[in-house]
Amino acid sequence: GLGVNDFGNRGYDGPQPTRDHGAHHYHFRLAALGTDHLEGLDNAPHAAAVWDEAQKSALDEAELVGTRLPPWRPRNTDQRRAPQNY
Repeated sequence: GLGVNDFGNRGYDGPQPTRDHGAHHYHFRLAALGTDHLEGLDNAPHAAAVWDEAQKSALDEAELVGTRLPPWRPRNTDQRRAPQNY
C-alpha cells in the first residue's frame, strides 16, 4: 500500500516550496534490501517508519540530492525582482 509522506498524505505530493523560499533541496534515498517484505508496518506507514524498518535489512544505500530554484530566481542574475504574476 501507499505510505504517509512528510505532508501527512498518502503517496507522493511532488515539490511544493513556498514562493519566498530560495533554493530547495530534495533528498531521494534508495536502499538495496536483503528481504522482499518489511515486517511490523501498518497499512499506511509514515515514510520514517518505512526507512527505519528497511535499515534492519539494508545491504547498501544511496542518496541523490536535487536542487530546484524558483523560476523567478535563475542562476547568476539579479534575484531581487520577481514577476508580479507568479
